[in-house]
Amino acid sequence: MPGLLFFQGKKVRSEPDISRSLDPFWTSLSTTITWCLSRIDADHPATCLRSSGSRPGLFTRSHLDTVREALQHRYPSPMPTVPACNLRGGRLIVYFPDLELADGAAEVESRGFFDVNNAPPWDTWVAFILDDKSERSHLISWVPPEFLPLADAGIQVNPEECILWLDDADVELKNRLATTSLLRGDEGRPTSR
Repeated sequence: MPGLLFFQGKKVRSEPDISRSLDPFWTSLSTTITWCLSRIDADHPATCLRSSGSRPGLFTRSHLDTVREALQHRYPSPMPTVPACNLRGGRLIVYFPDLELADGAAEVESRGFFDVNNAPPWDTWVAFILDDKSERSHLISWVPPEFLPLADAGIQVNPEECILWLDDADVELKNRLATTSLLRGDEGRPTSR
């Protein structure tokens, strides 16, 4: 069950629940990277990280339910082998599903890494933060290093800016992660705020 967070004085929910600690985020990130490592195929960016077995249902009740379902498909997966502070050369992106225009430009420029709705592949999903009061609800996803140029090309042609690199986004999670090695670029152990 997602917990309540207080970001900038507003109540929000998240999946996984990071209201008390970032530890569930680190676990989800490590699990996501471990899950994706054996599935990356640089020649097939549109399909390799959209495993049929982990595909979330089409008509779930909410974005939180959709992300929860995608994350649960990875269990029982191998225990994470990637330290939480190591992105394996990849980067994190933020996707704002309520802002997308489904214009297809990011899909074309990224050779299908982003879909027609500008969504990243569900195998790369790490966390969802739901803010019921604004259009700032967002998905955090990991982009493998093999797809960084394609993801960047998709981000550059996205006029509504519903997909951004985490370090370019104005989201509270970025502020919470700012003191960790993840955003500092060193290899130290992450610290929770």
